[in-house]
Order: sequence, then structure tokens, then C-alpha cells
Amino acid sequence: MAVTCLSVYDEILIWSFSRPAWQRDALRRLVVNGAVTDEDTEEILTLVKAAHGIIGPSQVSIAPIPLENSHICEDKESGQPVSILRISDVCNVNAICSAKPLAFAEKGMTIVYGENGSGKSGYVRILKSLCRARDVGKQIFPNVFSDEYVKPQSACIQYKHGNSIIPFAMQEGNPGPQELLCVNVYDMGCVSGYVNDDNKIVYMPLGLDVFDKLVKACDRISVSLQEERRENYTTLPALPPEYLQTFAGQWYNNSISSARADQVKRIVNFDEDDGKRLEELNRILSEDSKKRRAAELRTKEERYQQLLSRLKTIASALSIDKIQSVKDAKTAFERASKAAELASKIAFESELLKE
Repeated sequence: MAVTCLSVYDEILIWSFSRPAWQRDALRRLVVNGAVTDEDTEEILTLVKAAHGIIGPSQVSIAPIPLENSHICEDKESGQPVSILRISDVCNVNAICSAKPLAFAEKGMTIVYGENGSGKSGYVRILKSLCRARDVGKQIFPNVFSDEYVKPQSACIQYKHGNSIIPFAMQEGNPGPQELLCVNVYDMGCVSGYVNDDNKIVYMPLGLDVFDKLVKACDRISVSLQEERRENYTTLPALPPEYLQTFAGQWYNNSISSARADQVKRIVNFDEDDGKRLEELNRILSEDSKKRRAAELRTKEERYQQLLSRLKTIASALSIDKIQSVKDAKTAFERASKAAELASKIAFESELLKE
């Protein structure tokens, strides 16, 4: 059946020029393969991290391949039909024996039937590797029962483009003719692309489903980044109160959570000027410490001198001569008191008190 390309892919290509490289890479995968696999998601996640400086260039093993004209059909304006005519000379694809080519009618319907294991799915995988299909299961499996197991999978495809019959030698891993991207392949593996969990038929014009799939791919990448962020999140240690109002303290508390790696590196970088300033501060602090220590020692000296003077005064007042003088005065006082008492008694002993 003849199929013509749709111009919607031109619009997607023009729109993609304004998108970052990793999104253009994702668009290329969706347009060429029809879906983003788990492996694709990991590679796109790597490109996203590299674009935002989360990982360094040495950790990136792939380069983004943006969507270009070569990834979409070139003949959409001519309206020339494309149809598959036959598949022959199949080598190392499952256990297919291609003694006779598998032919398709140019118009109408061709029915291919056979028992399980007869090679129907193998032929479909060949078509999926060259044409467009909403299925990620496009891997072509080799024939493990053949001595040709190590050889690349290959086949000869004959197709008609407009009025021209063109042969093409397909080999696994090599891109196919751009015209064949206009042919859509559908089998049981593509069912999930059209039927949702509620078993409702989901229809979307060819090409417009790219945006929906791109959004879902971005959502998966966002979930992966959020999980990785939670796994690597740690609470920042609190700064001492005396540093909270400094420039570095305010930046640390308000900006570091949203700062990029290059901003953090620029702030915490210790350059030659910082080293000179540190030496100057150490010198100032060292000099100030000596002056403060000298002042403390002078204050202590004054206090010790005052204490010594008081102790000398006390010692002078409590000397042996002073103590002996006090003792002599006390003895003289006691004697004088006894003498006065005796004299008073003798003088007034015979006198009668008058009433």
C-alpha cells in the first residue's frame, strides 16, 4: 500500500531548532524509532546532566545527535508513493530460510501465514528496522543454530518509490533509505502504542504523537533527577551566629541551595589575594594579642603591689616590739588599777557612811 509523508515533521523540525541539544536528540529518537527506550532515557539523562554542568565532560560517553532533515522523509512535497515489493537473501535473521523471496503486492493486501517459528516475526523485525513503527522492540535476533551466527544480520529489500523500483541491501545497525521512513509497520508489538490501560482506542495523527511522547520522556527524566537529588541531599551545617550577617553567611543561607557548581566554585575559591589578606589578618591579630597580654600583666603587677603594701602595713602593726609594747601597757594598767583600789580602801575604811 502506498504511503505519503506528512508535512507535520517539517513543523516539528523547525520548532526543534529552538530547543536544547538534549531535547533535539530525544526528538530524533522519537521521529526515527517511534519511542524512547529505557536505554534511550539513560542516555538522554546523561546529556541533560552534562548540559547543566552536573557531570563533567570526562563522564559523558555520548554526544547529542539533534533531529535533522536526514531523519525525516525528503519527498513529502512530491507525494510520490512508497511501497515494499519483496524481501530476499535474508542472512542470520532468526532461523529464516530465504530460498524464495517474500513478495508483497504493490496494491491491495498480501496475507502472510505460517506455523509458529516459521519466520513471520523475523520479517516484521526487518521492516521495523527500516520503516516507522510505534514499537521499541525492533532488535533483529541472529540465528543461534547457524555457523553464520557471528555475521551481521542482513537482507535485500526491494521497494518502489514513485515509478522507480529500488533495491537496498539492509544490514543491522546501518540506516535505511529515507523514503522507507514513510512506511508505517504495525503488529502485536505496536498495540500498546494505540491502546491505553482502559483498553480504549487512542488515535493521534502521525507526527503529533511525538509531542506527547516527548512530554512523557521529560517526565521520566524529571523523576530520575528528583530521585537522584533526594539520594544525594544533605542538610547544610549551621553557621556560628557571628557569621550570619556577613556576605558569605547570607549567601550560604539564602543562595547555596539553588547555586550552580560554577557559582559555588567562584565563591569558595581561595586565590592569591585571599592568601595575602589572611596573612595580614594573622599579623594584626598576633600584634593585638601581645598588646592585650602586656596590659593584662601590667594590671596584675599593680594589684600585686597594692596587696604587698597592705601586707607590709599589717606586718608592721603586728611586729614583736609592737606586741611587747601592748603587753607592757596592759601590765602597767593592771598594776595602777590595783594600787588605786588599795589606796581607796585604806583611806575610806574607817569612815562611817551617814544616813
